[in-house]
Amino acid sequence: MRVNLTNGKTINEKFNEKDARFFVGGKGLAIDLLYKELKPRIDPLGPKNKLVFALGPINKTGIPGDTRFVVAGKSPLTQIWGEGNCSGWFADGIRNAGYDALIIEVASSNPTYLNISRALHTNVFN
Repeated sequence: MRVNLTNGKTINEKFNEKDARFFVGGKGLAIDLLYKELKPRIDPLGPKNKLVFALGPINKTGIPGDTRFVVAGKSPLTQIWGEGNCSGWFADGIRNAGYDALIIEVASSNPTYLNISRALHTNVFN
């Protein structure tokens, strides 16, 4: 799912199966998405940076470690790549809603939260 925080719109997209098989796991998926979508020399703290929450193929399978996910974007420290490897209920919630990745784009002028559910719609609230 792609979320634009400026206009509050969400778009559901399908992954290319070839890319999903080649870039296995949340980290591989995030690297592929950011490499394709971020232009060189963008400001990592600016509205053109993207934040990607990506799951791997074992999420929600019951295998130990299946709650891991990656949060990635252009790093203000290195000006290249920054990621956090996380664990918890968030990954299960994203998978339960039917998504493999969440791409947050642009910026909001107000504090914002995102409500994701299995329903056919997702809401962005300012």
